[in-house]
Amino acid sequence: MDYQPAASVTLALAVLGWVSVPIPPIEASIALSIAFVAREAILPQASRRHGFWLVAAFGLLHGLGFASALAEIGVDPRHLLLSLLVFNVGVELGQLLFIGGVLGAMMAARRILVMDSRRLRSATAFGLGTLGMVWTFERVTGFL
Repeated sequence: MDYQPAASVTLALAVLGWVSVPIPPIEASIALSIAFVAREAILPQASRRHGFWLVAAFGLLHGLGFASALAEIGVDPRHLLLSLLVFNVGVELGQLLFIGGVLGAMMAARRILVMDSRRLRSATAFGLGTLGMVWTFERVTGFL
């Protein structure tokens, strides 16, 4: 199980009402996970120890966040499985668009700024990590 299957599991469990977790701590944890992944991206490949299990754990966590978004939209109980499927496909497409946008921006920045890949990757990770920490503090102060 990697990120998306794990996210799908907790999304389904939450939408079906089998798992119920307060949303503010989940949102803060998701924001912190973004900062953590950015930190991992800066580290040399050999020093990354977390791999598969961390990706799956973050998937489980993010699935709960997706469930809160789906709850805000509302789900017709008569079309629950279809709603879950369509929502999951939408999440996947959104993630692909985001990754494509980040990669496109990195390629453009690399050409414009004449920066080597390692430095550009570090700068991007630093920016995403900073954003993740800002979101974490916003979410934590919202429920303390």
